[in-house]
Amino acid sequence: MCRTLALFVALLLAGSASTVVADPPGLELTPDRAALMTAVEWQAYGDRISDALVSDNLGVRVTALRMTIQYAPNLGLDRGDVIEMARIYREDRNDNMRRLAVVALNAVDDHWGIDFLARSYRFEDCPAVKQTIGAVLLDHRLRHIGTVEVGHPTVVWPVN
Repeated sequence: MCRTLALFVALLLAGSASTVVADPPGLELTPDRAALMTAVEWQAYGDRISDALVSDNLGVRVTALRMTIQYAPNLGLDRGDVIEMARIYREDRNDNMRRLAVVALNAVDDHWGIDFLARSYRFEDCPAVKQTIGAVLLDHRLRHIGTVEVGHPTVVWPVN
């Protein structure tokens, strides 16, 4: 499932790349650099990600979501950041951006964010975004509950 989610994120980023000119300086982080960062540096980087999530610049927001997906456990993002990602999912007109926000919410692994997605699932009109939410909910369930009922893969928790 993780391999499928990683492949999905790669395809999503490839689709979003055509709308973004360049990544903003200071947000791109290489794995080599990340491995050497201290707790203080991660806190400062998490603060920059928080600021970038509310930027008017599309490229800055895309990069913030991408880096959140890659480094969420280290960033120390708070509920306000989760709410901002949920706002991007709910309000952005670009479905690829909405899907990126959904995957970022999964990476942050915040209960409120996952609950928001679970409640939004049945009201989602875009099939691609709905499928992404379903994959995120299934991934979350697999990571936290450890079991999945046998059945159709699009039936995810909680479906009413």
